[in-house]
Amino acid sequence: MNQVSVLPSGTAYVASFVEVWEWGIVVRMVGLAEGFVRQVLALRLELRDDRGGRYEWRAATSGGMVLPEEVMLAFGGRVSGSVRELQLVIAASGEVVMSVTV
Repeated sequence: MNQVSVLPSGTAYVASFVEVWEWGIVVRMVGLAEGFVRQVLALRLELRDDRGGRYEWRAATSGGMVLPEEVMLAFGGRVSGSVRELQLVIAASGEVVMSVTV
């Protein structure tokens, strides 16, 4: 995927993959500036789809050995076969941070 985007703060990142599993969805993001992981975790992101579905926040891991500004976000729930788009959204404002076609 490797989609370059920007957080509301102006910090750039690469969304490197979105994996859809039977139990949920994993989103991997790599920040291009120091402090990215801290910013992402403070945003309280939600995952939504174009059919109105919302996916429960499950976990976050951060700080890989090679890429210290890497974060993986896991969301629970099954994705319906009719879903065409997933959106990572800031919970408080509803602002879309990332959108991906599935």
